[in-house]
Amino acid sequence: MKICTFEDCNKKQAAKGLCNSHYKQLKRKNKLSRLNKTLEERFLEKIDKIHPNGCWIWIGSRNNDGYGQIFADKTRKVVRANRLSYKLYKGDISNNMCVLHKCDNPPCVNPEHLFLGTVKDNMKDMKLKGRGIKACGENQHCSKFTNEQVISIRKRLDEGARNSDIAKEFNVNVTTIEKIKYRKSWKHI
Repeated sequence: MKICTFEDCNKKQAAKGLCNSHYKQLKRKNKLSRLNKTLEERFLEKIDKIHPNGCWIWIGSRNNDGYGQIFADKTRKVVRANRLSYKLYKGDISNNMCVLHKCDNPPCVNPEHLFLGTVKDNMKDMKLKGRGIKACGENQHCSKFTNEQVISIRKRLDEGARNSDIAKEFNVNVTTIEKIKYRKSWKHI
């Protein structure tokens, strides 16, 4: 069964690649010419090029990470807008390559802000720009302890203090103290 090519529709095709309701809707609004647009034309319609740092901001659909996405021609496959921009304006991308941003702005699709790199390059770039660093210990927003408290708890446990007494003092579960003791949590200290 072929599916309607209208974005986010999963109904059965009826005419010109559309389901009955989308075909009638576009015909009524005299917008069937939309179907004849190339992928590049649809891409360009979804860009705001007026941005102070030169970014071309994707104003179409975005994924959970903020990257633009668009349906490819007729295949109904969603492609990332930054990858499509690179492919349209700079050239092909091999499957094992990532498209990275010089501007570190996920919705940007300006080809001048994009460059190719491996997954390793992407991870290195992410780390250099201060993203993807997992907060641990007292830097975690829900931390119940400071680094000093954890050091003190371990010292007291080594001196024979009971898990339950320390747990009561800090108003936490005994399991929390056991995890500190056996380095299941707070491993970095």
